Amino acid sequence: MIRRVVCLLALAVVCLPGCGASKVEGVSAEQENLKVIALLYGQFVSVKGKPPANLDEFKKFLEATKSNPSAVVKVEGDIEQFLISPRDNKPYMFIWNVQAAVGKPDPIAYEQEGDGSSRLVAFGSGSVVELDPEQFKQLVPSAK
Repeated sequence: MIRRVVCLLALAVVCLPGCGASKVEGVSAEQENLKVIALLYGQFVSVKGKPPANLDEFKKFLEATKSNPSAVVKVEGDIEQFLISPRDNKPYMFIWNVQAAVGKPDPIAYEQEGDGSSRLVAFGSGSVVELDPEQFKQLVPSAK
């Protein structure tokens, strides 16, 4: 329980409410949705005690954040649009059943194509990084 409270407080410190999704300080507009997705993934794990198993389960959770006044991070607006990268205009790809944790370098979501020279990757810890094709291939070898 203490771990959950600490996690939620940490999320509250970095997030501010806004339109489309909660706004995150210090993150570029291109990275913002993916950062919020990473934070919501961690919030899912914190609330449910397990990672989401698939997109439908995660979408239901995202939808529930809209009407949950205690949700630290929430999606406002169209969830389908929120799950599309503004850089390549394609839905983010997810890696399901990843146990989100700070300091754990497991990717949970990434851009299908990115901007052509790099792709953004989100981690269960809540971080987002931009990777060149070689770095991306090493981190996510199963990606197309």
